[in-house]
Amino acid sequence: MTLVFIGFWTSGCKQDKVKTVISDSLEKTSITDTIISIEITDNSNKESFQKIGWTELTIKDNVSIDIRYATTNNFTKEVIYPCEACYIRDTFAQILLQINREFIDSFGYRLKFFDCYRPSPVQQRLWDKFPNPTYVTNPLKGSMHNRGMAVDITLTDKDGVELDMGTTYDFFGEQAHYAYEKLPNPVKENRILLRTIMEKYGCKGIRTEWWHFSLKSPSYDIADWEWECTEI
Repeated sequence: MTLVFIGFWTSGCKQDKVKTVISDSLEKTSITDTIISIEITDNSNKESFQKIGWTELTIKDNVSIDIRYATTNNFTKEVIYPCEACYIRDTFAQILLQINREFIDSFGYRLKFFDCYRPSPVQQRLWDKFPNPTYVTNPLKGSMHNRGMAVDITLTDKDGVELDMGTTYDFFGEQAHYAYEKLPNPVKENRILLRTIMEKYGCKGIRTEWWHFSLKSPSYDIADWEWECTEI
């Protein structure tokens, strides 16, 4: 990661902050080093899942929610979720809210969520559409999304405009790889900033998707409950 940062130079007050944050974060210990792992026992009752151990992130949390699998604006071109919802394990949710606060206070940016907890039956549907383990986890193994410990995200400015990350969400190609070099410097800097702050709080990205981050600890079992949709 250090080698990736070398050579990216920015200008202006906000970009100076980006360089400072990237440099300082490399010196800090992950916040998860101090988190106490809380074991929560899963059961088959959907209502219990929603009340115990899970948090729903909404616009009330000062984040943007754009769950793409609740629309046709995704790689399957089909509606996968019956309605939009961003559930995540309590442990992870608290960290994500801290991260969002840092982005707001330091840069005037906010997190935007494309996907959060993903029920295991949905993982099977995605695998049936695109059985490529480079981009979709085999449902037999289960993904961190299925455990409520992964999110797909980007950053927006104060007006809700997404920062340029070089590709759209769920772009299957090398241009979406985090370390892809043939991008304008501002795009590289946006990717670096997002990953740097996420890693500062113990979240890990993956090689092929600039938008995907997970929290490895504590570990939970795969879940298959699906949220209820509320009529407006």
